[in-house]
Amino acid sequence: METNRLARDRPCMLSKEETVSFVTLFVMPEVETASDRFSEAVEKKFEVRKVKKSRQDAVLRAFLESIQVSMPGTTRVTIITNHNKLRGELPQDIDWKPTSRHFSRRNLMIQRLQSYIELLDSMIEDRKNNSSSPVSHAIFSDFDMIVVDDLGCVFKEFPHFDIAFTFRNNQRQPINSGVIMVRGTFGSLSRATQLLKEVVKIYLAKFRHAFGVLGDQLALADIVKGTLQARAFQEGVPVEATVMTTKTLFLPCVIYNWTPPEGAGQFQGMPTEVKVLHFKGRRKRLMIQAWYFYKKQGVLDFYKMKCLVLKSGRSKYDY
Repeated sequence: METNRLARDRPCMLSKEETVSFVTLFVMPEVETASDRFSEAVEKKFEVRKVKKSRQDAVLRAFLESIQVSMPGTTRVTIITNHNKLRGELPQDIDWKPTSRHFSRRNLMIQRLQSYIELLDSMIEDRKNNSSSPVSHAIFSDFDMIVVDDLGCVFKEFPHFDIAFTFRNNQRQPINSGVIMVRGTFGSLSRATQLLKEVVKIYLAKFRHAFGVLGDQLALADIVKGTLQARAFQEGVPVEATVMTTKTLFLPCVIYNWTPPEGAGQFQGMPTEVKVLHFKGRRKRLMIQAWYFYKKQGVLDFYKMKCLVLKSGRSKYDY
């Protein structure tokens, strides 16, 4: 990718004592068992996994390149992974962090939270031992996203939060964990980590039946309900509240974690100020197509790419 051709100036700048880093979990969950490892069915699964792995790589590369375009020169990315990939295959400023954790599709969301917490614990230790070093804010996100605006601005526009989540107008699952922002000061790191550890406790105590894609959202909703009612999210504007002593910022998904509608009849438009396009579920191929289209344009404007994404929202798309 020709970074110089695509990169643009950041719309807002943090102080010289602050940096922003992304963290994402890039894993292929284990699906086979020892008893049927060599069965024909498992061999077919492996072939499907190879195809998905190649698409997964393309999705990750699009995610990384979009960060380089929207937040150039100031952002590092840490990739927590169980993949065997050489660091040299990735763009610059990427920290490849291998993990020995065995990931399963059924437990993936709680394992993601646990992986985030482990990294936050290490960040707390680093901050404790290097208190005079620049403050490094962290954005934990899924990698099936295209970042189209500078998310570092959040730490400047909302200077008092410890941790930020995105929310939607959904009474049962109002909080989404696809984007989590944590301020890099020692106090904020400590309070944010403690809150996430409490989310894991509630997850294990109340929502084991929902392991998979919903458990973390249900646990987050359970923690928040004592502080905020669902109606607090109905206006679709940022909300700040203290949750278990942690200063928490809730940002609207429609701006900070927007997902293309799927299927005919679901066309709802896209806000002009959207900052993140999240291609979750069956939308991965659309993400690859959209980013290829953007790079082919050779201009510093996401407008046509957004139009392509909206146009595609009227039909089903497959991973």
